[in-house]
Amino acid sequence: MSQAALTLQVTGLAKAKLAKLRQLAKQSGLTAETFAKQLIEDGLSLQQKARTTPFDELLAPVRSQFKRCGMSEAELDKIVDAARTRHHERNGKKRH
Repeated sequence: MSQAALTLQVTGLAKAKLAKLRQLAKQSGLTAETFAKQLIEDGLSLQQKARTTPFDELLAPVRSQFKRCGMSEAELDKIVDAARTRHHERNGKKRH
């Protein structure tokens, strides 16, 4: 399969994000263009994996780590409920 050359122009990217892209590219020893291409390819690959891999398989490492840490489901429920409550309280305050 041959690869067709395509040029993309990205508009509306904040200067700070562009600077971060350049910084990460430099740290990786790549040009910003090559780094951006790699991000796009990785994102497309990840999307394909998410679409074709069963949820149980994707979640297996999380379940394994959860089991190793020794936390009960009830403890996790309390943490999630507390975080949800904080989130709703913050969002409610912002609206008033």
